[in-house]
Amino acid sequence: MHVNPQLTMLRHGDANARSLGEKQVLKHVALALAVSAPVAAVAAPHEIDATCGHSVRAFFAPLIQQNLINRKPARVSGPSVNHFLPHFLKPLTAFNLPVVEVFGYTNDPLLFVSSQPGEDVYGVVVRDGIGNVQAQLDSIGARGARVMRVDQKTTLIMCKGEI
Repeated sequence: MHVNPQLTMLRHGDANARSLGEKQVLKHVALALAVSAPVAAVAAPHEIDATCGHSVRAFFAPLIQQNLINRKPARVSGPSVNHFLPHFLKPLTAFNLPVVEVFGYTNDPLLFVSSQPGEDVYGVVVRDGIGNVQAQLDSIGARGARVMRVDQKTTLIMCKGEI
């Protein structure tokens, strides 16, 4: 019977062999955890109601209350439109499409950063082409949204805020 010398050294307490063996095991466990942890920690996407007809506050309230977006805008475009990113571990969808960012503005300094007041608007940027997005909106009867191409695989869906 052939006995593996490394196993024999591990069983009999050779410190160098044990540390090498433990290091290999720890390396594999760490790699497995690093690969599986992000996958296991990401929740199922949360569908948000991005249909037109809401006030900006009514659109943003559940996003903030449920901690689905970062409270601090990632950027501000133009004089007042604030762009918020979904939390990393809380993916969002709108109209069953993956959301890249949520944007909006109303004259509310607790919610929005502004260099000058602007028009009340809100919406999402989704990861899909404009043709597919328009077809999706048409199929569910979504009305009132302006759809604009950001690039080949990203589309902006914007609504005017209602009072």
